[in-house]
Amino acid sequence: MIYTLISYRANGADYCKGCLMSESDSAFDIDISGEANTIAEIWGAKLFEDHRRERGVCDWEVTLLVNGQDSHTDLTEYEEGKDPFETVRALAHQALDRKKKELDAAFRREQELLEREAEDAKKKAAEAKERRDQAEYRRLQAKYGGRA
Repeated sequence: MIYTLISYRANGADYCKGCLMSESDSAFDIDISGEANTIAEIWGAKLFEDHRRERGVCDWEVTLLVNGQDSHTDLTEYEEGKDPFETVRALAHQALDRKKKELDAAFRREQELLEREAEDAKKKAAEAKERRDQAEYRRLQAKYGGRA
Protein backbone atom coordinates (compact mmCIF):
# COMPACT_ATOMS: atom_id res chain seq x y z
CA MET A 1 0.00 0.00 0.00
CA ILE A 2 1.06 3.56 -0.65
CA TYR A 3 0.33 5.97 2.19
CA THR A 4 0.14 9.70 1.49
CA LEU A 5 -0.10 12.25 4.27
CA ILE A 6 -1.16 15.73 3.18
CA SER A 7 -0.65 18.33 5.91
CA TYR A 8 -1.66 21.98 5.88
CA ARG A 9 -1.34 24.65 8.53
CA ALA A 10 -3.05 28.00 7.90
CA ASN A 11 -1.63 31.42 8.67
CA GLY A 12 -2.12 32.32 12.28
CA ALA A 13 -2.14 35.49 14.33
CA ASP A 14 -2.43 36.19 18.04
CA TYR A 15 -3.95 39.49 19.08
CA CYS A 16 -4.23 40.88 22.58
CA LYS A 17 -6.29 44.04 23.13
CA GLY A 18 -5.99 44.89 19.45
CA CYS A 19 -2.20 44.45 19.27
CA LEU A 20 -0.55 41.79 17.16
CA MET A 21 1.46 39.62 19.55
CA SER A 22 2.68 36.96 17.12
CA GLU A 23 1.92 35.49 13.74
CA SER A 24 2.86 32.43 11.73
CA ASP A 25 3.05 31.57 8.06
CA SER A 26 1.13 28.76 6.46
CA ALA A 27 2.81 25.45 5.77
CA PHE A 28 2.05 22.61 3.38
CA ASP A 29 3.66 19.15 3.39
CA ILE A 30 3.11 15.98 1.41
CA ASP A 31 4.72 12.81 2.72
CA ILE A 32 4.55 9.50 0.85
CA SER A 33 5.64 6.09 2.09
CA GLY A 34 4.96 2.43 1.58
CA GLU A 35 5.19 1.90 5.35
CA ALA A 36 2.33 2.71 7.70
CA ASN A 37 4.79 3.21 10.59
CA THR A 38 6.73 5.89 8.70
CA ILE A 39 3.60 7.90 7.92
CA ALA A 40 2.35 7.39 11.48
CA GLU A 41 5.61 8.79 12.91
CA ILE A 42 5.31 11.87 10.69
CA TRP A 43 1.68 12.33 11.67
CA GLY A 44 2.57 11.80 15.34
CA ALA A 45 5.22 14.53 15.06
CA LYS A 46 2.60 16.93 13.66
CA LEU A 47 0.20 16.04 16.47
CA PHE A 48 3.03 16.71 18.92
CA GLU A 49 3.65 20.11 17.31
CA ASP A 50 -0.05 20.88 17.76
CA HIS A 51 0.18 19.78 21.39
CA ARG A 52 3.11 22.14 22.06
CA ARG A 53 2.20 24.93 19.67
CA GLU A 54 2.82 28.56 20.43
CA ARG A 55 0.21 31.28 20.39
CA GLY A 56 -0.74 32.42 16.95
CA VAL A 57 0.11 29.08 15.33
CA CYS A 58 -2.75 27.04 13.90
CA ASP A 59 -3.13 23.27 14.16
CA TRP A 60 -2.13 21.01 11.29
CA GLU A 61 -5.00 19.83 9.12
CA VAL A 62 -4.11 16.31 8.01
CA THR A 63 -5.55 14.16 5.24
CA LEU A 64 -4.47 10.55 4.90
CA LEU A 65 -4.73 8.75 1.58
CA VAL A 66 -4.21 5.01 1.14
CA ASN A 67 -3.52 4.02 -2.44
CA GLY A 68 -4.76 7.47 -3.45
CA GLN A 69 -8.14 7.11 -1.72
CA ASP A 70 -9.41 8.89 1.37
CA SER A 71 -11.20 7.35 4.36
CA HIS A 72 -14.64 7.87 2.78
CA THR A 73 -13.82 5.24 0.17
CA ASP A 74 -15.42 1.80 0.12
CA LEU A 75 -13.06 -0.39 2.17
CA THR A 76 -14.25 -3.76 0.82
CA GLU A 77 -10.94 -4.26 -1.01
CA TYR A 78 -9.09 -4.50 2.34
CA GLU A 79 -9.13 -7.47 4.66
CA GLU A 80 -12.10 -7.54 6.99
CA GLY A 81 -11.33 -5.80 10.27
CA LYS A 82 -8.17 -4.18 8.90
CA ASP A 83 -9.04 -0.59 8.18
CA PRO A 84 -5.71 0.95 7.07
CA PHE A 85 -6.88 4.43 8.04
CA GLU A 86 -7.63 3.37 11.61
CA THR A 87 -4.33 1.48 11.77
CA VAL A 88 -2.29 4.54 10.78
CA ARG A 89 -4.38 6.82 13.02
CA ALA A 90 -3.77 4.51 16.00
CA LEU A 91 -0.04 4.33 15.22
CA ALA A 92 0.12 8.14 14.97
CA HIS A 93 -1.47 8.52 18.40
CA GLN A 94 0.97 5.94 19.79
CA ALA A 95 3.82 8.00 18.34
CA LEU A 96 2.35 11.12 19.98
CA ASP A 97 2.13 9.31 23.33
CA ARG A 98 5.78 8.18 23.00
CA LYS A 99 6.90 11.73 22.27
CA LYS A 100 4.94 13.04 25.27
CA LYS A 101 6.50 10.40 27.52
CA GLU A 102 9.98 11.23 26.21
CA LEU A 103 9.36 14.92 26.92
CA ASP A 104 8.00 14.15 30.39
CA ALA A 105 11.00 11.93 31.15
CA ALA A 106 13.41 14.64 29.97
CA PHE A 107 11.55 17.21 32.10
CA ARG A 108 11.75 14.93 35.17
CA ARG A 109 15.49 14.35 34.60
CA GLU A 110 16.01 18.12 34.33
CA GLN A 111 14.01 18.72 37.51
CA GLU A 112 15.98 16.04 39.39
CA LEU A 113 19.24 17.57 38.20
CA LEU A 114 18.14 21.03 39.34
CA GLU A 115 17.07 19.64 42.72
CA ARG A 116 20.43 17.88 43.17
CA GLU A 117 22.28 21.05 42.22
CA ALA A 118 20.20 23.03 44.73
CA GLU A 119 20.90 20.45 47.44
CA ASP A 120 24.63 20.53 46.64
CA ALA A 121 24.62 24.34 46.76
CA LYS A 122 22.86 24.27 50.17
CA LYS A 123 25.33 21.70 51.44
CA LYS A 124 28.32 23.73 50.24
CA ALA A 125 26.86 26.90 51.75
CA ALA A 126 26.35 25.14 55.10
CA GLU A 127 29.94 23.79 55.00
CA ALA A 128 31.30 27.25 54.16
CA LYS A 129 29.29 28.78 57.04
CA GLU A 130 30.64 26.11 59.40
CA ARG A 131 34.22 26.86 58.30
CA ARG A 132 33.66 30.62 58.79
CA ASP A 133 32.16 30.03 62.23
CA GLN A 134 35.07 27.80 63.24
CA ALA A 135 37.58 30.34 61.95
CA GLU A 136 35.80 33.11 63.88
CA TYR A 137 35.80 30.92 67.00
CA ARG A 138 39.55 30.27 66.69
CA ARG A 139 40.18 33.98 66.09
CA LEU A 140 38.21 34.98 69.16
CA GLN A 141 39.80 32.22 71.20
CA ALA A 142 43.25 33.43 70.20
CA LYS A 143 42.35 37.05 70.89
CA TYR A 144 40.92 36.46 74.34
CA GLY A 145 43.22 33.58 75.28
CA GLY A 146 40.54 30.99 75.76
CA ARG A 147 38.85 32.87 78.60
CA ALA A 148 35.21 32.11 78.96
